[in-house]
Amino acid sequence: MELETKLGKERSALLRSIALAAQKGDVGTVMEKNRRLQNVERLIGQLREVQREVEALESGAFVAEAPASGGQSDQVQEGSAWRSSGRERGARRRLEFIKSLPPTTRPEAPVTDAVITTPKVGRVGVAYAHEGSRANRWFLGLHERKFDHGVLLCESNSGRVTHLSLPKEFIARFGLSLSRKNGQLKFNVMKRGGEFYLLVRPGRQINLEQFRDNYYGLR
Repeated sequence: MELETKLGKERSALLRSIALAAQKGDVGTVMEKNRRLQNVERLIGQLREVQREVEALESGAFVAEAPASGGQSDQVQEGSAWRSSGRERGARRRLEFIKSLPPTTRPEAPVTDAVITTPKVGRVGVAYAHEGSRANRWFLGLHERKFDHGVLLCESNSGRVTHLSLPKEFIARFGLSLSRKNGQLKFNVMKRGGEFYLLVRPGRQINLEQFRDNYYGLR
């Protein structure tokens, strides 16, 4: 679509501007351009969501309306297949991740409050989020003080799950810079230029590539 092409060009231009400003050490410009980039990526995500719903309607598929509470619909049909609720999908992704763990890190006890206990690193919190309408953005949470090592499962709209394995040293270093709500640490993850970043206060982006899809600290 013409609009998506226009937004894509704007996104590319902003990425170039951010890279140039970062090389010059111009923090103010990086932050201002990044805010604009986030808005553009949000619009791209919303546009794609509308496109998917239009395609579903044209194919005769039914798309359940999102609940008034703002939570995810329990049943949303995409094409001819039903997607389970976010909670069920999260539980399934956690189980898949646990089964994929190296033998030395297999849990000693069942999952409790998204936390597993392993012989190697102790308590491992496993958080899950789906990309949804905000392209390249994931918002995850883990109960503070209930985990030592954090794993973030970020599922894209295409179904690709990326896991980011954050050791307790990382949590200790950046934990105070994370938002908190209802006893949870909040992880604001974004993907830019093919790489994953954690957004922390004040306006910093921590590159997470060294922790991506490699069971960092869990082997």
